[in-house]
Amino acid sequence: MITDWLIPSSIIPDLVAENSDWEDLNPADNVLQFPLITKEDLNHIAVHDLAYTSKAGDILIFSGLDIPAYTTILGIEVMLDIRRRSRITDYVLQFYLGNDTVSENMAEAEPSRPNQSVYGSNTNTWKIDPSVNLQDPNFNLRLQVGPHPQYPSKDPAIIDKVAVRITYS
Repeated sequence: MITDWLIPSSIIPDLVAENSDWEDLNPADNVLQFPLITKEDLNHIAVHDLAYTSKAGDILIFSGLDIPAYTTILGIEVMLDIRRRSRITDYVLQFYLGNDTVSENMAEAEPSRPNQSVYGSNTNTWKIDPSVNLQDPNFNLRLQVGPHPQYPSKDPAIIDKVAVRITYS
């Protein structure tokens, strides 16, 4: 069986909302509304010969995936739709149970990644141990984007969609 694309129902920044790099994240309601836009440009800029300064976005925590009952997880896919101006790349794309990492980090610092990308597959379990309960309310997906670490850039990150699809038996 394969789920439809599951849209997380809530989001919180990994920091106190007032200090977050993302616009309009209200910790009181945690309601997810796209697009998500950084308050300032994410940048990787040369300061002088061989020295750079970089600014990545805060980690975003997506939860409320409403994963159906399953016996075995066969594969997990995550769709990201990000307007990747000026080489915006993915730094962290990983599943957690509460604050504990339960999957490998699937993010790739790829400057030519298309705006809409799918990570994983219907046969890739992201190395999540079968004992992990994906229906646990503390199961979440974390995402961090930023400038490519090797190429100069300066632009905001705009996330239009995050969705998860599960292949299960």
